Amino acid sequence: MQSDNLQHQQAPMLDIGDLIAIAWAKKFRILLTAALIIVAGGYYIKSLPKIYTAYATLSVGGSEQSNSLPFNLASLAASGDAKMGTHIEFLKSRQFAEKLIVDNLLLKAFKQYESREETLYHAIDTFRRGLGLAKLGDTNMLQVSYMSPDPELAARIANAVGPTFFIIQKTRKREKANNATNWLNGQLDSVQTKLSEAEESLQSYLRTHTLIDVGSQIELARTEISTLLSEKLHNDKALAGVSATVDTVQKYKGNTSKLLSIPWLMKQNIIQDMRVRINVAEQHLNEVSKRYKHKHPKHIAATSAYTSLVQEQEELVVKLLEGLRQEFETLRSRSQELQAQIDAAKARHSELGNHEINLARLRRQAESMQRLYDSFLSHLNDTQLMRDFGDNDDYVIIDYASVPKRPSHPKVVALFAALVLASLLFSIAGWVFLHLVSDKYNRYRKLFDKLNVPILVDVPKLSSNWGKKSVEDRIMRERQSFVFSEAIRTLRTSVMVRSENEENRIIAVTALSKGDSDAYLSAHLAESFARIESTLLMDANLREPAIANLYGMPIDTAGIINLLTKSAKASECMRRIPTMKLAVMPSGPLPSDPTVYLSKPRFKGLLQRLGVLFERLVIELPPLSTVSDALVVSRYVDGVIIVCDVEKSDTKDVINGIQRLKDINAPILGVVIHRAKKTKEEFVDESLTRRLLNRVLKI
Repeated sequence: MQSDNLQHQQAPMLDIGDLIAIAWAKKFRILLTAALIIVAGGYYIKSLPKIYTAYATLSVGGSEQSNSLPFNLASLAASGDAKMGTHIEFLKSRQFAEKLIVDNLLLKAFKQYESREETLYHAIDTFRRGLGLAKLGDTNMLQVSYMSPDPELAARIANAVGPTFFIIQKTRKREKANNATNWLNGQLDSVQTKLSEAEESLQSYLRTHTLIDVGSQIELARTEISTLLSEKLHNDKALAGVSATVDTVQKYKGNTSKLLSIPWLMKQNIIQDMRVRINVAEQHLNEVSKRYKHKHPKHIAATSAYTSLVQEQEELVVKLLEGLRQEFETLRSRSQELQAQIDAAKARHSELGNHEINLARLRRQAESMQRLYDSFLSHLNDTQLMRDFGDNDDYVIIDYASVPKRPSHPKVVALFAALVLASLLFSIAGWVFLHLVSDKYNRYRKLFDKLNVPILVDVPKLSSNWGKKSVEDRIMRERQSFVFSEAIRTLRTSVMVRSENEENRIIAVTALSKGDSDAYLSAHLAESFARIESTLLMDANLREPAIANLYGMPIDTAGIINLLTKSAKASECMRRIPTMKLAVMPSGPLPSDPTVYLSKPRFKGLLQRLGVLFERLVIELPPLSTVSDALVVSRYVDGVIIVCDVEKSDTKDVINGIQRLKDINAPILGVVIHRAKKTKEEFVDESLTRRLLNRVLKI
């Protein structure tokens, strides 16, 4: 629960309500400051020079196609916006400014210098700063404005911009027309020569190759090729069939029975009739053989008839195969002849195609030269017309500028309203900021009040130059400061008042963060106790000890570590201060792990023994935000004093440090606010109260 309460304190200390309350509390100061700013700003606004602005409207959206060449890609790519931008940039140029000022005799209207060149240079810069150009929407109109302290000069210059620009454009167009005419004349002669050469080349090609109608000839060649290809297809088909039969005949050559098995021979009618006759003769021979012997005349006659038919069949096969061979040769010869005719037709067709391509190229060249010639001739006529009659209808003055009656700058009402608003905001922010910076002390007091930690004393801040002095000089300065000494005595009194109910003989002093100067406070507090009772100042800051340096002791002086390690006697580890009942025990040699020595029971026993020898024991400890040594030692003491430097400590360090002490139930006596900035009246009032309290305690 305690930890949750401390975590709750980490919320912002100020909200919007607090800021409003601070502003309301300082309302009179805020209003007074704002009034002073408004008066000063109003005087400045009133002293600003009055500037008058005159406006004129021009129409400058004409195209320039009449004097642009068709192959001028830049003019073809240029859009209306680009052309308007070109006009605007030209109007802003120094060349235009110089021509306008010189042609309109405006040089005397500007500040004069020793030389004309300097006067002109200044006039050009002044003109360019005062000139304003703005395109009106998506139109081709341009608004020209000019600002000047002289209203008549503003109107005069605004009205002179249009005519000057138009004259320049007209002159430029006329020059372009003359240049274009000269260039076109030269190009026209060159194109005419090339056109004649192209036409002559076309006619010469036709005469050389005796070409009349190339298209018809190509169509005839294509038809011939198609017919020959069709005929060759049929011939090759027949040749393929005959070729297969011829190959079979060559395979069975000399074997009549196998030759007769060839389908082509079997399909021949004469072969079929012969086979029927041979079959009849063979049957008759078989019947005769059954009745008669082979020497019988009838048997001999039948055998002779059968043999004659077989021989006749063989002769017939030879004749048919010879006819087949002749047919094969004829078909093959015809195929070769057709292929030669096709190749010749293709060659003629290819040659005609080349002629057609060359003729088309020559015709295109002639036609291209003709179109180019016509184009040049047309543009030559246009440029001549433009040169003769001019082309300035696109540039028109829509509205002339009138002499302005009221200044356009400064905007007094708007500036004054902005000044009032800005002065109020600046005044509020300034006073709130000053309050927050100067009231850091009160915010820390509220924070400690919310954390339920009492404030023992406010130790004031001395002048900032003490940091440049030695340690002895600083201690002496703090001792001689009445306000500082009174604060230390008040701290001593606060501890003694709390000692009436609880024994606070052993007191630990620690800081919230590094650099809170608690070593000095520990020394002054011990010295203050030593004036009324025996006191021991112990330096338990084994990380960065400072007590020995404060009292001018050598670095190797024996101290706490020597007692804990029994390397020195107690009398060797303490040094008595002659002028008071004070003994100082430095830290001794620095150990590698100080927490080990501080957490041992030997250190607790040492504190108990020293508490018997001395009436008061003041222990200097390291800061809470860096190491845990202070948390370890706080378990062995009667009270813990926390030092808070309002200039260096952070709210987060305050909350975290006090939370860590409360988590281990450390006996917190209170907080010492160091470097507190307070008024002299507050110090005087507190000093009187503390002196009265000291007298009461002494009684």
